Amino acid sequence: MGELFRGLYAPLLLTISLALSLSACANEMATTTCGGRPGVKVASDAETKYVKAAEMMAKRETLKRPQQLEVIKLLQEADAAGCPRATVMLATLKIEQLASLEVCSYEGSGCAAEKRAAMTVQHESVADEISVLLRKSVQAGEGEYEYGLFLLTQSSRHYSAAEGRKYIELAAANDDERAAAFLHEAFLEGKDGFPRDDEKASYWRKRMGKQN
Repeated sequence: MGELFRGLYAPLLLTISLALSLSACANEMATTTCGGRPGVKVASDAETKYVKAAEMMAKRETLKRPQQLEVIKLLQEADAAGCPRATVMLATLKIEQLASLEVCSYEGSGCAAEKRAAMTVQHESVADEISVLLRKSVQAGEGEYEYGLFLLTQSSRHYSAAEGRKYIELAAANDDERAAAFLHEAFLEGKDGFPRDDEKASYWRKRMGKQN
């Protein structure tokens, strides 16, 4: 029964895992700048808005509804002004929304059939929004790891194992320690479309220790 449960709900669990991973990432970015590759133009006030939003996100459990809306507004404004990490953080919020929608989209979830159908439509719409945001951030030089994980989410219609692996490997090559840790485990266990390869697993474990 346990194997059956994991088989049926693997896509759901991966999406929820992704949401938790990106929530942690949002906290880590709270004191950093807008990021992005050299030459990316960012409006002068974008970084201020992003940092304020990120600091508020780090205390998200205590935020009231008006403060939550303020975070979203700040991130949207910073994103519009060209701040790539604000774009990534907006995507993290929508990924959490995606996970909550997915809980009700499975038969046996306790949700009525009509509600499940409506949730499926909304799920696809939110997934499209996430894809647009993460593709935008990647083009600006941020979010390769996040985009890779999103593409590996099997419950999404944007699922692409090959593209997901490509972006995670790109992030790891660009010294993203989270991506290196992911590749170490993926090659060690032969999961998420990666073949089992002890040599590559060892390589990425060593790279983890060399990255900041």
